[in-house]
Amino acid sequence: MKRRKKQKASKRTRLFRLMYVLGFAVFFVGLICGYMVYTYSGYKTEFYHIASSQVKSNVRIVFITDLEMKDYGDGNAKIIDEVKSLHPDLILSGGDLIPYSDKDYGSVLEFCKKLSKIAPFYGILGNHEEERLYLDNDKLLPEMFEKSGLHLLRNQSVTVKLGENTVELVGLSGNNKNFEKYGTKEFMDSLPSSYLSLRVVLAHIPILFKNQLSEYRFDLGLSGHTHGGLIRIPRLGGFYSAEEGFLPSVYAGEYNFEGKPVIVSRGLGDSSFVPRIHNPHELSVIDVNKY
Repeated sequence: MKRRKKQKASKRTRLFRLMYVLGFAVFFVGLICGYMVYTYSGYKTEFYHIASSQVKSNVRIVFITDLEMKDYGDGNAKIIDEVKSLHPDLILSGGDLIPYSDKDYGSVLEFCKKLSKIAPFYGILGNHEEERLYLDNDKLLPEMFEKSGLHLLRNQSVTVKLGENTVELVGLSGNNKNFEKYGTKEFMDSLPSSYLSLRVVLAHIPILFKNQLSEYRFDLGLSGHTHGGLIRIPRLGGFYSAEEGFLPSVYAGEYNFEGKPVIVSRGLGDSSFVPRIHNPHELSVIDVNKY
């Protein structure tokens, strides 16, 4: 009789342990799924502070990149409202507002129109948009962006007067593999090494700043493309980028290459089947101060 009671008690203990383990597993999986849903549906506003002797007063830049036609509210109202509240002097785009696969990008053009009414709006094409332009022969794409208020810089520079500050915007095309082939190196070589403005360089592929652009003079570099390395591993950082493979050296945040600050945004959208983990979307705000 006692032996039967012990066996029953042992079975109850094992059943309780099993239920405890299963309950914990369900809770853990639910927690991960909930976090992934939150990561997918929201974004984080990141503030960066850069000191430069090239400005006389503060210049606030809002940097938007890799939207991939993602919506944050009807017509991206959430982002529009926040950008308005930030009172930027300048809005810049790092490209890939439109993914390669989507044919109708009218919503993004409308988004650009609204941004251009807040502050001067300049940007570059990303790899998805350049693929549409050169592989799919979408010759209207640059013109449509221009009509929407986004002034594209394709291996070009423009000088913008913002109050008492003068900002030189330099926009680059292509990637690290064709830096010399399609005129990007030639264009960078043509820029004067001596200047009196704040020189900001936009390049979609961030590894360009480490490998090809570190020899040139500029005051701030802005980039995106890597989506924060897709999955952020604690202590190790980004998991993957197309150019560097696993555990890339450049994936998100602020870097310094040869004394020049470069900010790589995690971007606002998704272009991969790999879900973001520990890697929220990003709206970047850069304050450039004299000190």
